[in-house]
Amino acid sequence: MSAWKTVFWKEVRENIRDRRTMLSTFVYGTLMGPVLFAGLIALMISVQLERAEKPLELPVANAEQAPQLIAWLKNRGTEIKEAPANPEEAIRKRDADVILRIPAEYAEQWREGKPATLELIVDRSQQKAEQSVSRVERLINEYGSQTAVQRLIVRGISPEVVQPVLIADVDQSTPQSRGGMLLAMLPYLLILTVFAGGSYLAIDSTAGERERQSLEPLLINPVGRGQIMMGKLIATMSFAMASLGAAPTG
Repeated sequence: MSAWKTVFWKEVRENIRDRRTMLSTFVYGTLMGPVLFAGLIALMISVQLERAEKPLELPVANAEQAPQLIAWLKNRGTEIKEAPANPEEAIRKRDADVILRIPAEYAEQWREGKPATLELIVDRSQQKAEQSVSRVERLINEYGSQTAVQRLIVRGISPEVVQPVLIADVDQSTPQSRGGMLLAMLPYLLILTVFAGGSYLAIDSTAGERERQSLEPLLINPVGRGQIMMGKLIATMSFAMASLGAAPTG
């Protein structure tokens, strides 16, 4: 028999008799991936729901320039706060998710019926702030649309004139197809399962043998080091694949 096969069967027999290896392969390896995956999904949903349901806190600089806008935001449940002295620095330090700054020329532009500029100071690299930014943008767009409709009505123009096309969203997705979006996480789950199933055997067949003082007698045999490593590697891969096969995703 080839030397690597002898080492392979040696590792297989020893680890089959080792209760810790079997638990690592067929219990921890098979359950760790799905449990962590389910926990991660539950945590993400919980965080998103919590951020979506809590009142929106919006620091505003120069709020006195747009009293109507501030009153409208408050009526929509937004908590208006005083903006820090240096909004850009506050965003960089992540003291706030988004800061609304109203320029000095906003009031004049508003009175003249021109597009009034508002500044949203954000950091798009902050994933956790994206939901707050989207909520602020949606509120401001809603306020702008409502104001535009009122201006048209005052001038005797029907708001339907500026909206010649309506989009009706006909969603053809099914629960199965929406659930398929979760399959994007499947490769990571498989990698985690394989790692957890074979990691204990990989550690035990190297560092474990050295601690048991059985590695030196193995190395003094007239066998190439590559053959020994091949046998141990194939044994580790076999247990990892067995863990993957026993997993629910397998």
